[in-house]
Amino acid sequence: MFNFLTNWGGQFDRAGKSFIFCTPAQQVRILSWQIPSALEVPVSQVSTAIQGFLQWFEEEAARLGNPVT
Repeated sequence: MFNFLTNWGGQFDRAGKSFIFCTPAQQVRILSWQIPSALEVPVSQVSTAIQGFLQWFEEEAARLGNPVT
């Protein structure tokens, strides 16, 4: 009569989706069907990469005449 947990696991579909989480040891782990084993990176490195991307994005937005506010 009921289909329990229908559509709950979209993050595990094989269409290029990934699951990203932070372990108690402050490691960011990335699980994906396309990667044979889990990637694990310290939170500090992920934060540095994110900050670099945000800086690039803001510079490009300003260069293109649409500054980020």
